[in-house]
Order: sequence, then structure tokens, then C-alpha cells
Amino acid sequence: MTARTHSYEVLEITKLVVSPDGADGAVIAMHCAGGQRLELVLAPQQLAQLEGLLDRANLEQMEHQQIH
Repeated sequence: MTARTHSYEVLEITKLVVSPDGADGAVIAMHCAGGQRLELVLAPQQLAQLEGLLDRANLEQMEHQQIH
């Protein structure tokens, strides 16, 4: 079975709901190009993974900006 990748141009994040203790994960709702609406439902493990990736991206961005 081949995995399919879907790409969406996100125009606006319309909602972010994170459980208070992270135990229930998060929901991120978005409006996309072409009038599509997308809702991501993240389990606690995937929420933690996303947070880690965003932290690393922020650190890399900060280091890059300090060089210039």
C-alpha cells in the first residue's frame, strides 16, 4: 500500500484547542486555499512531537538570524 501525501496552502489558523494537561492532545483548525477547511486532531504523543519540532525550528531560526 502506497502512502499518499496531501499538501494544502493554509491561509488562516482559525482555532487551536489544547487540553489543559496535554493528556487529550490538540485540535488545530485551518482555512485553506480553494475554500477547503482542514482540522488536525493530534494525540498527546503527536502534540509533543510537534512541540519539539517547533522548538528546534525556532532555535535554528534564532541561530541563523544571529549570523546575519
